[in-house]
Amino acid sequence: MKWRYPLFLFALLFLGMGFLSCRTAIGPGDRVWSREAHPFSKTLDVDGYSLHYIDVGSGEPVVLVHGFAETAYSWHENVPALTGAGFRLIMVDQPGHGRSGAPGGSYAYTLENQAEAVVKLTEHLGLLRFNIIGHSTGGSIALFIMLNHPGRVQQAVVIDPVCFKPPAVQLLKIPGMEFLANVFGGRWSVRTGLEDAYYDGCRVDDALVDEYSRPLARPEYYRTLISLEKEFYSPGFHTMTESYGQIQVPVLIVWGKEDTWLPEEQGAMLHGHMENSTLQVIEDCGHIPHQECADRVNPLLVKFFQRF
Repeated sequence: MKWRYPLFLFALLFLGMGFLSCRTAIGPGDRVWSREAHPFSKTLDVDGYSLHYIDVGSGEPVVLVHGFAETAYSWHENVPALTGAGFRLIMVDQPGHGRSGAPGGSYAYTLENQAEAVVKLTEHLGLLRFNIIGHSTGGSIALFIMLNHPGRVQQAVVIDPVCFKPPAVQLLKIPGMEFLANVFGGRWSVRTGLEDAYYDGCRVDDALVDEYSRPLARPEYYRTLISLEKEFYSPGFHTMTESYGQIQVPVLIVWGKEDTWLPEEQGAMLHGHMENSTLQVIEDCGHIPHQECADRVNPLLVKFFQRF
């Protein structure tokens, strides 16, 4: 049965009491991914913190930007298809996520700053022009870069992007959530969230949960996520939502039809605002179609990027 967001909220706040005495340790995760990705794992010092990325393959560069509370691992189902089709993939862990450090000082997790980190990475790699794929808040970053760094992006794919307004429910903005998350959160809550994000929760396996849970070992991680929910939707975000008509590069919009976090209608609205866009709705698929329905999404990605 498909979870709904209010039920996830109920689970996070109350069912954690029952799990407190049996928090499950994070397992080995996806050993194949770890072994194959490790040789291509790199870091870049950006204003005093470490930005982690994976640079694999050769050919036309594609920058991949994950969503909220995700890591570069979220693209593991797409790497073989895209590298096999002749593309170089640069998968970045957003600041504060995955293996990237958490910026200190007065850093604000605004859309502008998160996008700037991605742009600095492309400049470091000498990528004057590149393709980009972004999911959820990573989709916001892709859209922002297209609008604010014209000429840099050749083609773009946005997958269930946060493109008009923040999600209706933002759990970590609730007062006291940092304490509750640190006390009651854990691997079980990650599984609950993934099952809610998927249309078919039975497809969420232990390796996936382990990989998504791994950043929880960092003591500052929940604070990072709370800051992100509070600061990401900046004035720059709202200006962006009114400017999509300025985007001229080809854009493929992919949307999971059963996404209960960001409704399908937003994909149609985004498509209607851009002259050079294509909308592909994936049936029987939730908020993370590039993972849950990779067998249908990968051919769309390869075909789109191979057009030119």
